[in-house]
Amino acid sequence: MTRGFTSITTGPNGELYASTHPAGVPLEQDNAIVKVDPKTGKFLARLETRAHQIGVAPDGSVLPGTRDEQLVVYRLKK
Repeated sequence: MTRGFTSITTGPNGELYASTHPAGVPLEQDNAIVKVDPKTGKFLARLETRAHQIGVAPDGSVLPGTRDEQLVVYRLKK
């Protein structure tokens, strides 16, 4: 199954954050934000959430744009 990226941004330490969704799957299913080390390509974290846009705060908190009426903030463990 092919995964597409809908949004990509960088974090405060240069890491990449990408929202992903597989092709051919309904939009409400199998969404995630992945955190990737740009030097190694290794996945560092995965958040099961839908996001059309991604914001990353200076402290590394992830703020997905979800189309919901609530603001969602993820604080990843270090």
